[in-house]
Amino acid sequence: MNWRFESGDHIEANIIPLGERLTEPFEVANGVTIQPGAYDFLRGRLEVEFAARRKIAGQLNWQFGGFYQGHLHQLELEGDWKASSTLTLQLNGEHDIGRLPAGNFETSSLVCAPS
Repeated sequence: MNWRFESGDHIEANIIPLGERLTEPFEVANGVTIQPGAYDFLRGRLEVEFAARRKIAGQLNWQFGGFYQGHLHQLELEGDWKASSTLTLQLNGEHDIGRLPAGNFETSSLVCAPS
């Protein structure tokens, strides 16, 4: 489902079936390794986006659901703050929370920079 408003704002919801066949071990994060094999899982995604014409704009994306016989939540943020006509600050971040039979993990990244 996808809604785009006259303001330029946007809301979206998806269900995403995924599958993968790993031929060798794959390290996800922090020593958590997924073993070779065939994997099928179902993921959901919710996204909210504020129009670029706003003083504060950007998007928030939450993906959740199955992940290699476990579960994964991913939060992603991309934002712009137009401080003035000549200065815009950009913020990009991601936080992942995984719960897998091979182990649990959390990872985060955050970058803020002028453009």
